[in-house]
Order: sequence, then structure tokens, then C-alpha cells
Amino acid sequence: MRTPRMSRQSIAPRLLLSLTLALSLLFATASSVFADGHEGTLPSSGGTIEFASGVTVKTPDGASSSDVTVTYTALEEDAIPGEAAEGTALGSLVFTLDAGGATFSQFAEVTIPFSDDDLAAAADGRTDNVGVSSWDAVSGSWIELFPIRDILNNTLTISQQSLGTYAVVVTLPTGEVEATPTATVAPTEVAPVEPDPPPTGGFGVSNSLMMGLLLMGALFLMGGGYVLARNRNR
Repeated sequence: MRTPRMSRQSIAPRLLLSLTLALSLLFATASSVFADGHEGTLPSSGGTIEFASGVTVKTPDGASSSDVTVTYTALEEDAIPGEAAEGTALGSLVFTLDAGGATFSQFAEVTIPFSDDDLAAAADGRTDNVGVSSWDAVSGSWIELFPIRDILNNTLTISQQSLGTYAVVVTLPTGEVEATPTATVAPTEVAPVEPDPPPTGGFGVSNSLMMGLLLMGALFLMGGGYVLARNRNR
């Protein structure tokens, strides 16, 4: 029994299909660029740059009229332009994204990772107490932004039409308020109050008055007996 052999005519279409799939995959992933260190280019057709720190910048097709080179610079100590607002602290990442003055006609997505240390330092260990702010050179202060939080991957995503200086900012826990001691008031000694005597018609009967009345009654009895005895003897 002879085994059928595959002809050259049947192999050629399969090779062509494989090459087509490989090229399609290559073009699909060509817009995602890993920036070696601190610099990458966003093509006008849109793409994503991922820096070594984990920060990514993603633009849609047509966000810029030409390719835009973005430079990432980590800021530490004296290079940080200002302190965080009261009740907050700068987190694990403070950095600048420099696009050479270029702006985008559509929003670029900047995704910033935060660390477990950031989360541990946040009030109540909550992800909503880990945020991101941008530096405003005009006011000389950090301006709070409102990112989309990915609690599974510990990332913060903001939408920007121009790039600048950013920082992970942690809201610190408030100090425990000490309970105010309650003043202890010594009990005041109250003198016992004797109850008022019940009303008796406006005056009370004393012992001397009672004796006087009894004496007068005895005198009346004795006088009456004397008068009766005298009348009988007549």
C-alpha cells in the first residue's frame, strides 16, 4: 500500500498562509514599544511606550500628526519640584514625561504603577487613598488628578493631552485623637433640711396654753359645783 505524498503545489499555499499570519502578528504588535531605559517614540498611527519603571504612555491613531519622542526622567530628592500637600506624602514614583512640547489632539493614557509600600502607608491601607498628582509650575503646587484605579494590578491611569511631571501621592492616616479627660466634680455636701410642720390654722398650740386651758376648765367645774351645792342647801 503506497502512502500519498504531499505535492509542491499543496505545500505552497500553506507556507503562504503561515507567512501571512506571522506578518499580521508582527504588524499588530509593532505599535507596542518597550522603551530601553528612558526614551521611546509614539508613532502618529498610535501606540504604547512602556518604560523600565512600569509607566506606560498610550495614544490612539491620529492623536499626533507626526511621531512623538517621549523621555522619562525619574526625580529624586532635590530634583522634586515641591512637597506634597498637608496630610499627604509623595509615594514611590516621582517623574517627568517630556514630549518636547508636543501636545495630542486626542487623550493619551498614562498608566502609573504604585507599590505595596505605597498601599501600606496609605490611610486604612485603601487603594482609594493612593492617587496621582501633576506638578503645576504656575501655582507651585501638586494638583490632584482623578485616575482610574486597577486594584488587581496596582495601577493608576490618567488621560492627558500634554505630558508633564507626575507623582504617586499617598493620603496619610490621621493621628488618633486623644480623649479629653472629663473633669471630676467633688460632690457638694448638702445640709439636711427639716420638713416643714403641717399647717394648723395659722398658729400652733403650745404646752403652756394647754395647761392654762385645763386650769380654766377645772376652775369652771369647781365654781359650778359650788353653785349647785349652795342652791340645794336653801
